[in-house]
Amino acid sequence: MYTYTPECANSLNMVEAACPPAMSGAPVITLTPARTPTDPAVLASPGGFAWWYLDLVDSQGNGVVVIWSFGLPFIPGYASAARLDRAPLPSNRPATTLAGYRNGRCVYYDFVVHQAQQAEWTPRHDGKERWRFGRSTFESTDHADGTRTVRIDLDRPVPGTTERLRGHIDAQGPVRLGGRDSESDTHVWSPLMLACEGRARLSTPSWHLGVQGRAYHDRNAARRPLHALGIRRWWWGRLSLPTHDLVWYRLEPDAEGTPVRELVLRVERSGEAATASHPMRLGARRKGRYGLSSPATVELRDPQGHAAMIVLDSLVDDGPFYQRHLVSGMSGGERGHGVAELVVPGRVDLDLHRPFVRMAVHQQDGPNSLFLPLFSGPSTGRTSRLPWWWGRSE
Repeated sequence: MYTYTPECANSLNMVEAACPPAMSGAPVITLTPARTPTDPAVLASPGGFAWWYLDLVDSQGNGVVVIWSFGLPFIPGYASAARLDRAPLPSNRPATTLAGYRNGRCVYYDFVVHQAQQAEWTPRHDGKERWRFGRSTFESTDHADGTRTVRIDLDRPVPGTTERLRGHIDAQGPVRLGGRDSESDTHVWSPLMLACEGRARLSTPSWHLGVQGRAYHDRNAARRPLHALGIRRWWWGRLSLPTHDLVWYRLEPDAEGTPVRELVLRVERSGEAATASHPMRLGARRKGRYGLSSPATVELRDPQGHAAMIVLDSLVDDGPFYQRHLVSGMSGGERGHGVAELVVPGRVDLDLHRPFVRMAVHQQDGPNSLFLPLFSGPSTGRTSRLPWWWGRSE
């Protein structure tokens, strides 16, 4: 079995170097088959990225979102280094993020950048793919019956305390069918498992969260930096209905006069998928505290021609380049719920924002901001975890 570690990049004589120039024209994102694995060579592509995403939400506004990654563009200093022709290798920037929601509010958050030697990736072999980040492990398994299971075991420090968060996230459902393989330098997007179920149990000695509901699992990868892919605004969301899932993708390109790319994906409980590119109708935009704005509603038609109305109910993550909402909606007489995200790649890792972003990022090899406990861990008791209260620093 082949295990990808940072030493693999060194064995290929890959070093941190300038990234390729930005792409011109329309942004390219290829919807790849769920059973086509991510190419490990991405991790040796300066400025590139690979991340795996899983969310789990219920109808009451409770949920969990976890991302495990190499070269996550939101790591402070990662995109700015690429803009200065000093793009790091993704293998040298492993990171994980975890968010927990209760009643439409964020009640737990952390963003951990691990040391390179703390992360391992074992690409898929005999249907199994495994990752390790620090003490946390992730496993995704394809089964002969056309289903997939994901098992996540979390063990993470809570900044400002001697406590650790521990928990389990499990999801299972049909593997999405369809898609095509991508050229080497395009942005690869692959919804892996939709119309599926999941459950999560997270706890510290003083806090806990349990969620059971509909889950969604995908991956993204590219050999170029996110800001070099020609995307001005990237808006994504998923709505889980009783009989199927809807996923929408809307890309506004950097290049003037280039048309917006819109895609709606419908996935049945069997894993059968169909796509359409009907224009979406966006409602009035609502501005967040850092200047980003997302539409309050979106109207779309799925590949079968059914209308869907989605409402962005709760803004649970608001930043200078990123927003996340919990959503609800209706289509064909069915009601559902899900998640939506907005990313503005050109605003990622700007000098103006970086000092504030660093306050919320836990660097395992340090140093970290004294304010890190104010942004990480359970939302309750954050002020009491600040260094001048508990008498020592990270």
